[in-house]
Amino acid sequence: MKKITLYLSALILLSFTIQQFSETNLIGKWKIIKIKNNVGSEIGASAFYGQTFTYKNDHTIVHFNPENSLYKEQTGKWELVENIIYHYDDEQEKNQFGKIIKLNHTEFVVEQTKDKIVTTIFYKRIK
Repeated sequence: MKKITLYLSALILLSFTIQQFSETNLIGKWKIIKIKNNVGSEIGASAFYGQTFTYKNDHTIVHFNPENSLYKEQTGKWELVENIIYHYDDEQEKNQFGKIIKLNHTEFVVEQTKDKIVTTIFYKRIK
């Protein structure tokens, strides 16, 4: 009986360590408000002025970048699995976009790691 109790307790504690975020919180329009990384750089929203993305019910995403004449509006597909968000490239290959740190109705924070540089992107929901 002690083993069963210990096993169930361990499973319950483990379930608290794995955060699962609701995809319904991601649906809507978001704007970058800040970006920072572990090498001391912090970029304000002014560097990404006007950049937004809209996540739709069908897992599609529309990224709008008014500063880029070639890639002003891009579409794609995202998938949320536990605390990781993936995007699909043009060949429909699944790639990790980042680890979700926070996702609720008003805030979305994602962390990306590339070549030992950890970049955190902060988004705010807009109407």
